[in-house]
Amino acid sequence: MSVLQLWETVSVGSVEGVVPAPAPSGRELTVELIEVPLTSRELIAQRGPVVVSHIESRLRRALEPGEDVVLLDLDGEYHSGFVADLRFEPEDTLYVIDRGIRLPPEQASERLDDADGGPEARGLYSTQSVLDMLEEWKRELGGQ
Repeated sequence: MSVLQLWETVSVGSVEGVVPAPAPSGRELTVELIEVPLTSRELIAQRGPVVVSHIESRLRRALEPGEDVVLLDLDGEYHSGFVADLRFEPEDTLYVIDRGIRLPPEQASERLDDADGGPEARGLYSTQSVLDMLEEWKRELGGQ
């Protein structure tokens, strides 16, 4: 599933904007922070997705395919990501996460903090939504 599929265009009067689409299950999703046991250099150099154990990550809830996440590496650097796939083991669920771009702490905080609904709730583009669009274009052009 593409990240682009998690956004929808809405119109309010003559104003059109992009907002997060409802979760596939119909419930609101919050962005989860996932600590990964890799340095920033290792995470950036790694080809392909990052596989994360649900049990080891101590997530508060199960994640769904297509869901956005924020990764935190051992160096304290933040990276965008999304759940590309799920793998199931008898005792655990593994999340296959496609890593996106490195995020400044302010952007990671904005992505994680959904207390007031963010700028999208007011019909505006947030810096994060612009970063998400750039990330999607990079992915479509075949960049890592």
